[in-house]
Amino acid sequence: MIKTIKARTHGVPRLITTDGLKAYVEQIKEYFKGSMYAQVVKEWDGVRISRVYKTAKKKEELEGQIFLFQVFYNFVRPHMILTLGKGKGKQKRTPAIAAGLTDHVWNWEEVLLYHPNYLH
Repeated sequence: MIKTIKARTHGVPRLITTDGLKAYVEQIKEYFKGSMYAQVVKEWDGVRISRVYKTAKKKEELEGQIFLFQVFYNFVRPHMILTLGKGKGKQKRTPAIAAGLTDHVWNWEEVLLYHPNYLH
């Protein structure tokens, strides 16, 4: 999987995060030299995630994680308050759709493959 992601990635990502699976560590070090890496470890309270630990040790790593969250919040996650219409015809929207930055809800593949130079 890591090899496939590398083949589809242009340049070196600033930050890569994964779940706590140890098998990712060596692969990411091999295929993404120069990237910052953090693992997200989730704790469940039986119903939902109660805590998320991020193993970021540098300011730049935290900034990268915040950037990824902002992308998720604005492009990937539809917000109920922004939904237009009702029933089958309702349109789920993200803040990016409401702001006219995109015309659809993005998935993670689009986020990971997006490259700003493709627009020019």
